[in-house]
Amino acid sequence: MTVSTPMKYVMTKHGPVIFPECIRHDTFADLNPTSAGMVIVGTNGGSVSAFGMSLSLNLKAAEIQDTRSIKKMLGFKQSK
Repeated sequence: MTVSTPMKYVMTKHGPVIFPECIRHDTFADLNPTSAGMVIVGTNGGSVSAFGMSLSLNLKAAEIQDTRSIKKMLGFKQSK
């Protein structure tokens, strides 16, 4: 599996917002995120892993649920 550069994300009631590491999580504070962290997306096979936390928002990643939501947004097959 080839792995992409880690990106940051925030999870909102409308779904995930993914953005580069150079942008702070709290840039998206007005979206009222419920969780936040980092995400790595595999470029072959649709592997996705959400993890970590946002220090600027004081929010943790909801790893399993956030991974599922990001996979769905990207159109990747869901794991069972």
